[in-house]
Amino acid sequence: MRYSLEGPLEQAAESQPAPAAAPPSPGAAAAGKAGEKARLRILVVEDEPLAGLQLRSDLKDAHHQVLGPAQTLAQGLELSKGELDIALLDFSLGNDNTVPIAEGIAARHIPFAFATGYSDPSFIPEPLRHAPRLKKPYSSEELLRVVGELSSTAEPAETPA
Repeated sequence: MRYSLEGPLEQAAESQPAPAAAPPSPGAAAAGKAGEKARLRILVVEDEPLAGLQLRSDLKDAHHQVLGPAQTLAQGLELSKGELDIALLDFSLGNDNTVPIAEGIAARHIPFAFATGYSDPSFIPEPLRHAPRLKKPYSSEELLRVVGELSSTAEPAETPA
């Protein structure tokens, strides 16, 4: 599924840099309260502006903090250096891919999923094939299911006291 913008909205979307890393999450504190889910810091890397906005909206509606959406490999690499709990990575970013981001966060033991339109996993390097895949196009329900799976293995990022 390809999304495109035309007119003034396209220019605005292209001229907007990815948002800076969000302030610390109350995830660990919220997780300590009975019956409450931890609020996760989720890195989103998605080069399609409309898809990125939808991802951001769905995750914010589920009360998570969203880092991004980063639209380029450079933006994604920069945001991935910050505190995060899980990541959702569009595999293909134009002429690039998110393998360098995935390798970096995997080394930090941060769970992630690839979003892709490809059904054959052979394009993903062997050491990263364990990652769940969200098959594009996907629904909000599928997105939140994968976030739930990832969060079950995530350790909420520490927040300053």
